[in-house]
Amino acid sequence: MNFRRRKNSEGGSSASPGPQTGAIVEQELLMDNLLRAVGNLGFRQVLPSPISSRRVLEGDPELTRWIDGSPVEVVSDNSNLILSPSHFLNVFKRYLDNVGTRGAHVAKWFYLAPVVRVRAGELSIKHEFGLFILGEDSPLAAAQLIDAVSQISTTLGVRDFSIEVNSLGCKVCQKDYRHLLTEHFKRQSVNLCQTCTESLDDNPFVVWSCAEPGCRGQLQDAPQIVDFLDEECRANLMSVLETVDSLGITYALHPTLMVKPLREKVMFRVSMPTGILGEGGNFTHFSTALGAAAEVPLIGFLTNFERLWQFVPEEAKSLTTHVEVFMVPLGPVASRRALLMHHELQRAGIDAAESMLGHASIKSQLKEANERHSDITLIIGQKEALDETVILRDMRSGIQEVFASERIVDEVKKRLGK
Repeated sequence: MNFRRRKNSEGGSSASPGPQTGAIVEQELLMDNLLRAVGNLGFRQVLPSPISSRRVLEGDPELTRWIDGSPVEVVSDNSNLILSPSHFLNVFKRYLDNVGTRGAHVAKWFYLAPVVRVRAGELSIKHEFGLFILGEDSPLAAAQLIDAVSQISTTLGVRDFSIEVNSLGCKVCQKDYRHLLTEHFKRQSVNLCQTCTESLDDNPFVVWSCAEPGCRGQLQDAPQIVDFLDEECRANLMSVLETVDSLGITYALHPTLMVKPLREKVMFRVSMPTGILGEGGNFTHFSTALGAAAEVPLIGFLTNFERLWQFVPEEAKSLTTHVEVFMVPLGPVASRRALLMHHELQRAGIDAAESMLGHASIKSQLKEANERHSDITLIIGQKEALDETVILRDMRSGIQEVFASERIVDEVKKRLGK
């Protein structure tokens, strides 16, 4: 999904996902729904820097392989700068800087921002979505993150997704297990692909994520990491699973799940029948690589908007958003009063929308009110503007009544049960 710039009717420009007007509207709607759903769950949007340091990638070969493409260099006097191929490290660095300033604290952040990579000589632009709980990696925090991802997916209309969970434990858990796993695969090396065979001594977990049939066939009889978790890591995993289960979220324990570029503790994947929606888990080990004196808890989930769009069913893409109140002013004087009233409604916690620009007719505005499934429409004509009154139309019953402008916020709240 390549975004380009398009001219709008007023002569400006806006991001466009393609040539089809219907698809543009649907994608903008999905983006609105995504941002609203995440915000309702208590996550705060942050804007990551588009520029990264190449040194961070060069110091972590696993991370470089995970990027799946080459970074784009920034032409400047500093040859170390690149366009961010992923934003999570910049977001972590920002959080760690905040910790250095104000001390340890928990933050729930998210971002939706473009990332640029070069793949097979072609420029690839995606819009990465990151969801993070920073400052705590307790079982409750991990379960809350999984629950948030599940709720967001459901809100967007995604169906038939499954959540798979695993734990790689800590370095202590992995020490003996790595040795046993390596020995097991070496005995079966004749059946492994060349890449996995060459990587066994450094990282036997590479076989877990290999798609080659010979490598997949060796996993069934391999020792399982869950049998080697120490008491703390086992208790952590069980607590996450119990909390997720208590929330009514269906999950499966996947003993060979490997989420790159993660290396420790609980990780999870949201899978679809035809692919992977996104992955997440514990990113804590990146904190020291970013300059923290000691590990700082970091957990999160990554996907991209293009992937979300792929898995949202067609009927969900065309669903319109619901608003509680829609403003319908007629003429410049009425529009000024409607703008003030819209502000008062929003300040009172009422979800209000309008479409007053562009000399919109009453017919077109009422049509949009219907399309937005508004509960109440507030109509202000020239007469109402002069009389300081408002026509309140209950869209559910069709009944219209006239109220003084000063009473309208209280009347709307009463009608909405607020």
